[in-house]
Parts: sequence; structure tokens; C-alpha cells
Amino acid sequence: MGNKQGMRNAGGGGGSWGGNLTTVTYLQSFSVSAKENQPYDIDFKSDGTKLYVYGDQYDSVQEYDLSTAWDITSATWLQSTAMSAVAAYSISFKADGTRLFRLNYSNKAVEYWDLSTAWDVTSKGSLVSWNVPTGSYLVGFTFNNEGTKFYITSLSGSNIYEYDLSTAWLPSSATLNQSVSVTTQDTSIWDTQFSSDGLKMYVAGNTNDKIYEYDLSTAWNISTKSYLRFFSLGTMLPSGFRFNNDGTKMYVLDNTTDTIKEYDLTI
Repeated sequence: MGNKQGMRNAGGGGGSWGGNLTTVTYLQSFSVSAKENQPYDIDFKSDGTKLYVYGDQYDSVQEYDLSTAWDITSATWLQSTAMSAVAAYSISFKADGTRLFRLNYSNKAVEYWDLSTAWDVTSKGSLVSWNVPTGSYLVGFTFNNEGTKFYITSLSGSNIYEYDLSTAWLPSSATLNQSVSVTTQDTSIWDTQFSSDGLKMYVAGNTNDKIYEYDLSTAWNISTKSYLRFFSLGTMLPSGFRFNNDGTKMYVLDNTTDTIKEYDLTI
């Protein structure tokens, strides 16, 4: 797994979606090494005014305030919360910020904590866990906008698993719908994200250090994917990535340098 041991999409629905990897321009970067030197995933508050970094050094989530929404260089560290010490590489928030999820690689489980104060990681309650019945080497995790589906990324076979939830945001109500492999593009995928309308899927691959873009002819249905293009990250090792609300910005966490890189995308 290289340097690694062992995606809720930030945007809501509505409006036009950028997310075109044809023209990607590097804008700026932000180092998280002062608080975490083994970072594996990032997430944002839905309005872009908070940044969260999950890492393996302290098995914790670091919370930053952004004085300018979606501008990572405006980040100021606020607080952190410790989590159980397991191998885990992905976090995600409920759309309203009242629940924090983590994908437990060691125990092959989706875990969550309710937050008594939305978006405040220190207000988390007791751990609840649901064992994932399918797949292995599970590293990436994201929801659709309504919390009625989640998607798990597996290193094994470069598979993406799509689950339906009969109760929104409740992992124990999940049933496996289908799975697809993207091994034609990359043999070691690490994270999957979607456009806010569910008509595009993006996958981070570590074999080739690229972000891949797919069209979905049916929203949120991964079996309807068609491969479009890729964006090369050079020597970066992408462990987590996110978009802003309209897909005009992309944020990639480089596990090798403990740095988040911000890119502008064309519409």
C-alpha cells in the first residue's frame, strides 16, 4: 500500500456542476503536518467554512475554521477529537453535520458518532458500528446527498460497492445494490466522490497517481458509468479528495507530504 498503512461529496444539490478535469489549474496548498503527519482523509462543512482532517498518527479528527469559505489557506486550527485506535482511512459527515462516520479498515465496519452540536467534533457521543458484509481492504467511503446510498471503495480488485439504505444515514439499514470495478483505469483505488447531481463519479488511483472522471447516465447508479478522462497528480499519493459545492474547486490530500492541494476546475 505504499506510504499508506493497512466521500461524502461536500456539495448539496442544485445549480450547475463544474467538475471538468479537462482543464485543472493548481491554486494553492495547505500543510496539516503541524497537527497530523499521517493524514488519510479530509472533509468540509457544507458551506465550506470548516475543514476536517482525519489521520492515523493520533487516530483523531482535526477541526479547522476557514475565515474565507473554501479557501484552505485561511484555515485556523480549532480543536480535535480522539477516536479509537484502529487502521482507518476515510471519514464523512451527515449533510447537516450531526453525525460523523468513519470506515474502519481493521474491522471492516462503518462506524458513527452522533454530534450533539452540529459540526463540532468534540461533541460526539457513543460509538455505533455496523459490519460491512461484502468486500475487503475497504478504504474509501461516501454518501449520496440524501443519505439513502453509500459507496465503499476497495483496494481489492479496484471495486466500488453501492449500498441502498432503507433509513437515511443509518448504516445498519443498508443492503448491497451492486458493485463495479475500475481496474482498467487503476489497480489501486483509494477514494470515490460524486458530483452534487450524481451524474459524475470521480476515483482517486494510487497506482498511477491520477483522479479519474466518469459520466453516469443514471444519477448515483455506478453500473451506468462511462470513462471520460483523468487528471495526473504527478508524484502525489492521493488518499482523500473533495469538491466544493459547484465543482469549481477540487481538494486533494497528498499522503506523502501531509499537504492539501487546491485546484480550480473549468465549468
